[in-house]
Amino acid sequence: VVADYGCNALLCPPNTYNEEGREMTAETSCRPCASAKFYGTTKCEANEAPTPVPAPEEKPQETVPPTDLTEREILTKFFENCGGPRWTRADNWNGPTSICTWFGVKCSDPNEESVEAILLSTNNVIGTPPAELFQLPKLETLVLDNNKILFDFKGVSYAKVLSTLDLSQTGLFAVDGIRQARALKELHLASNAFVGTFPSELFDLNSLEELSLDFNDLTGLLPAEIGMLPNLKLLSVASNSLKGMLPLSLGALTSLITLRLQDNFLTGTLPDGLGLLKDLAFLDLSNQANEAEGASGFTGPLPTLEKLEKIRRLDLSKNSLTGTVPANFLAGASKNFFEYADLSSNHISGAIPAELAQAGLQNIK
Repeated sequence: VVADYGCNALLCPPNTYNEEGREMTAETSCRPCASAKFYGTTKCEANEAPTPVPAPEEKPQETVPPTDLTEREILTKFFENCGGPRWTRADNWNGPTSICTWFGVKCSDPNEESVEAILLSTNNVIGTPPAELFQLPKLETLVLDNNKILFDFKGVSYAKVLSTLDLSQTGLFAVDGIRQARALKELHLASNAFVGTFPSELFDLNSLEELSLDFNDLTGLLPAEIGMLPNLKLLSVASNSLKGMLPLSLGALTSLITLRLQDNFLTGTLPDGLGLLKDLAFLDLSNQANEAEGASGFTGPLPTLEKLEKIRRLDLSKNSLTGTVPANFLAGASKNFFEYADLSSNHISGAIPAELAQAGLQNIK
């Protein structure tokens, strides 16, 4: 079915629907529906012709007014608010030299003193960074990981070119307002204090290419709305408490290179859509089985994954997969890139097919 109808066979895309939520035959095509905001919609609330297009959601008024501070004054405020004198390194900060010489500050053009990046990882930064940071007009990268800060996204809509944000290991517990950071491409939020379901505001960041949320305490399902981030190249949500089946919409993330979901409590069969991710190089779905949590891990037969031409590392260990290893398992993988596939600690029987060794895929256990 996937071969005939592509990603529509997994889930009808937003603005379309049918009664099955996906396209199985020519008679069950995904039909237009303006009220269908999500993948896999099975009911159209207004399917008269023509379907009215809903008005765009009204955005809340920005609560942070434009600043009159210069870039030097913004950085000085940051330094003073966030314990600058006690930073591990604060070379040249608040001194008379160009701000482009201040430790961790990178400029797009030193002659113009316009800040392009602030890189202060593991630097004993404390307190709440001022909202004016988002009004540095050329700020593309903000890296504050492994600092004890209270980060607030108020005013982030001013950050028109902010593409990389690393707030890993900062104690962050909410992302309220982050949907206004439309230019974000890389967002790293690992080792924080997120609890409960997957933060829904992240699905509005449709320019995202990298998203990491490892080592939090996210629960519930990995939402089907993850398919609303079509540009993702890296999705890493390892070491959380996610449960249930993987959404079929994963098959819509055709740019994925790395998918890491190990050390959760996921169950069910592996979706066929994984086999459509032709750029996938690193796939880790290991260690889902957990007796104490009553989680069996992934079950059912091992998919062939024969179209994963770029796969390098595959880990499906510590699940409850059954059956034998198909003769065409990873048949499309390049022996020049392939490193290993770990299928251990499952219920797979039989020997590794000789065809795989002949194809140069020898490190399968």
